[in-house]
Amino acid sequence: MPPDNKTPEKQFSELHEKLRQLECSCNPSEKNLHFNQLQKVDPKLFADLLSLSEKGLKMVQENRDYFLKHALYDDGMYWYDLCMIINSAVVTAKNTGIQSTVPEDVIRGLAKSLVLISEYALSTGGDMLKRNYGALGNTFWAFHSEELAVWISECAQKSGPENVADYVEGVIEKINQILASEKTAESNLD
Repeated sequence: MPPDNKTPEKQFSELHEKLRQLECSCNPSEKNLHFNQLQKVDPKLFADLLSLSEKGLKMVQENRDYFLKHALYDDGMYWYDLCMIINSAVVTAKNTGIQSTVPEDVIRGLAKSLVLISEYALSTGGDMLKRNYGALGNTFWAFHSEELAVWISECAQKSGPENVADYVEGVIEKINQILASEKTAESNLD
């Protein structure tokens, strides 16, 4: 248990409530994000997601030993839900073509949070790792640039654990394959 004897779920409850409110504002029909995309996406949403990811990451890092041994689910599903919303937001941004309106530093910050939280998702694996993979991969896909790829890779290498760097390189490689396939499909239509 974390040092202050509060369960991780209780520690994250206030932050999780803010995340739920944010989700309600951009998903007013309360569609299941496993199968649907967010309905309202704008640059402010991404800034809010960055703020929530940085706060959530700090809380996990403050309880590092605990979260390296226990699933991130112990946070009351905060990171699970956050990854789902980030994933949906970036896909919606790409599909609606608003990526250029989202500041680059916000996307880099989100990507960095997803890279750093991946250490904890990797430590216990499971569905949380899948949610992190989707959020990180789709962030890179939706906002793709060579500079972003290099930056994400550097963040992973600086994070410490070799398995994080290997994991992130795998995500980048997979998205590059997808982008190459998309490009080939587009050129075949010409």
